[in-house]
Amino acid sequence: MALIRRSAVFHIAAAALVLPVVTSTDSVAHSECHQRSDAALEQSGFSVYFTDRGESPGSIYRLDPATGAVATVYTRPAGRIASFSAYFLPAKLYFVSGNDPNLYVTTNIRGAWQPEEVVLTHSATIREMFNRATSGGPPELYYSEAYGSSADGKIWRLDGDKPVLFYTVRRTDVGGYWAGHFALDDRGLLYVSTGKTSGARIYSIEAGKIITEVFRDPAGGIGGLFRANGALYYADLSTRIYRLQLPGASRSLVYASKGYTAISDVATTGVELPTPTPSRTATRTATSAPTATATPTATATRTATPTRTATSSATPTATPTATTTTTATRTQSPTTPPTEVPHRGSVRGRVRLERRPTSAGARVTIAGLVAVTSDNGEFQIADIPGGTHVVAIEHPSYLRLEFTVDVIAGQTIALGERSLLAGDVNQDGRIDDHDAVLVASAMLVPPVDEEWYRVRDITADGLVDILDLVAVQYNRVLDAANMGQRVRLPLQAVPQ
Repeated sequence: MALIRRSAVFHIAAAALVLPVVTSTDSVAHSECHQRSDAALEQSGFSVYFTDRGESPGSIYRLDPATGAVATVYTRPAGRIASFSAYFLPAKLYFVSGNDPNLYVTTNIRGAWQPEEVVLTHSATIREMFNRATSGGPPELYYSEAYGSSADGKIWRLDGDKPVLFYTVRRTDVGGYWAGHFALDDRGLLYVSTGKTSGARIYSIEAGKIITEVFRDPAGGIGGLFRANGALYYADLSTRIYRLQLPGASRSLVYASKGYTAISDVATTGVELPTPTPSRTATRTATSAPTATATPTATATRTATPTRTATSSATPTATPTATTTTTATRTQSPTTPPTEVPHRGSVRGRVRLERRPTSAGARVTIAGLVAVTSDNGEFQIADIPGGTHVVAIEHPSYLRLEFTVDVIAGQTIALGERSLLAGDVNQDGRIDDHDAVLVASAMLVPPVDEEWYRVRDITADGLVDILDLVAVQYNRVLDAANMGQRVRLPLQAVPQ
């Protein structure tokens, strides 16, 4: 089994990964062990992190998708990095080399990375690792051992300081080959990929038995999976990082490198923002001719002259027929200052988890923005673009709830209370006999602190018993469709 060094603490508070970084260029080999902080890159926005298993010493990098800039977060004094995971408060990086049985950690104290520690030694080589955030608790740490085509692989979960077998990846289920690449989403759905093989594939594994091919790439490899923001990010184990939208498997390129040739693991932090709303104020460029020229991005022109009407013309050159101004400077009456029009609003509400003493941990998603409910079920999401959006509310063992909401710029929409129905144990969008069988089977074994058991403990009292079975039976043969849960609801708007 595995040897645990108790000096390292695994259960650390999950927060946005904002780590000290050192700016670098893509084409330069990074051999120096960087240990300083660059405040200019310490941001809480959306970022992509990656590592290149071909480098020695190995490094972890931060990519800004908006600019393409790459910065070094950490470089080992010696040895490779094949897979990693990190959380902030305090800043820690867990990683594995991919060619030894050790799990390593380094901690950042006042901008300086401390010497690495070996916190776990497994009985076999650790190929990849993954952290999964939990509702209201510390993140769970998983790691894999794999043998390619010669034997079945295994995924382990750390239960405190004890490794527990989480899942056995059978070669026959994944095309005969598995190199240890995997990821989990926040509901426990497992994804595995076949690595750098011909016709690389991604499979989803639901409830430990429902195996579905999600995506196939006939040309490149697939590894370093990371599930976030409604998508699955992955590396082609060469020079590229992709984003795979789920469901639908629509793929887009995130990053194509010229200097990193064996990108092996990927992670993201923050929330991808929607496309910015165009400004209501025309942006103009001065010219030497007495003609006002607008940039192609302008969507409206404004003037204080009463006869002038704003238009939505996309023509890049505007003829100043309503004013005699001969420059590109916008004319504005001193008595009519511009009014800033808000483009975004907020949504607040409360979620009730049926048959539980608290309603903590429900996940609420609107326009790609996510909130997790407090103990009393309350949540609020701000900075939502105006318009109609789908509200999705979900929690393990509960039937997912979806409905639409009209977000009004400058206002807060009060949703009131929404209840989640208990009993969708296998998360297939339906409460039926399959869920009842899963709960009944757990009643036959002693209580264990494992993922599969906690999912069946609907009442969250630490014991799967008749109360959990009653919860399923009460809502049996219900699903999101026949409950009419995708409907427009009457809502109350209040000023922000």
